[in-house]
Amino acid sequence: MKKLMMISAVFAVVFAQAFISCKKHSSENSSKSRESFELFHYDENGEIIMNTNGYTEWAGCRRSSYGFNHTKPSVQDMTSYVQTMESFYNKSKDKKATGALVWIVGEVSGSKAYSCKLNFPKPDGKDIPSDILFAKEDINEEYLTAFDKAGFDVWLQVEPGFVDIEKLATIVMTKYRNHKCVKGFGIDTEWYKNTTDGNDGTALDDETAQKVDAAVKKVNPSYSVFVKHWDTAFLPPTYRGVNNDMIFVTDSQFFESLEEMKSHYSEWADYYAPNPVFFQIGYYGKENWKSEDLGLDEKIWKSFDRPLKNFGTEILKCLSDNGQKRGIIWVDFTFQDALNLSK
Repeated sequence: MKKLMMISAVFAVVFAQAFISCKKHSSENSSKSRESFELFHYDENGEIIMNTNGYTEWAGCRRSSYGFNHTKPSVQDMTSYVQTMESFYNKSKDKKATGALVWIVGEVSGSKAYSCKLNFPKPDGKDIPSDILFAKEDINEEYLTAFDKAGFDVWLQVEPGFVDIEKLATIVMTKYRNHKCVKGFGIDTEWYKNTTDGNDGTALDDETAQKVDAAVKKVNPSYSVFVKHWDTAFLPPTYRGVNNDMIFVTDSQFFESLEEMKSHYSEWADYYAPNPVFFQIGYYGKENWKSEDLGLDEKIWKSFDRPLKNFGTEILKCLSDNGQKRGIIWVDFTFQDALNLSK
């Protein structure tokens, strides 16, 4: 779905900006053997030997209407998926990771009259932007109620299109403020002031990011905001939230090798430290997602035994040991396939 370009971060001067992106197309490494990817070591039980860099605060998956093969997993299935992910990771030696979801409540619309469709009915209120399309039924309540009971952390994401993000944030967070699992609001900047696949979106400036953060915290001061892209140039250049609570999410794909993946993730984490970061992983990594041929990204993560656990752990191991909070979020396009390989 995404057409990306990977460019290494440049830190030669104090205020240099890292443009981390991944629009690479190469078949040079497509025939690499399974063994070439296995750069980690196993203990006697076949588990990856983990240092403190293998810890993560959150582990879970994304949910969208276009993921999971365009099906709607049951509440029980979604809960089980996240519980599986949290069972694979630790936030410390004695504590399991917290189950987490990137839960998409607003998707970009191709309609000329509307550029964002929210998956719940229109709420009462006067200040509702006219370019939002609402659903007839709420598909989120039942899931969020189950996630409350399971103790998960959930960020409600939108693909804003040309809709005022500040108003979107207020509508979404007010709607679901009664759920204790809800921890904040998310913006996919690929779809900010953009409704066209193949367009990288519009850079989110500091002023807008701060206004959205303030709107979210007006609903609940404990809420945080995440911003997502594969290129740091599209995310706020200096605004980092209140007490560095803004989360920076990378959804890069089209990598040529495991080493390139690890380099990107490591540079991304270092660039935004001490802020938390999420790694949205598990993409096909091919131009035509309907193609039966494996993309190179998919070949890489499928080279791991139990990829939901061991591929994510390999990413975590390459990061700086600096106390930064991280999250491993497996994308819904391939989650069930990766789950079957991880049992």
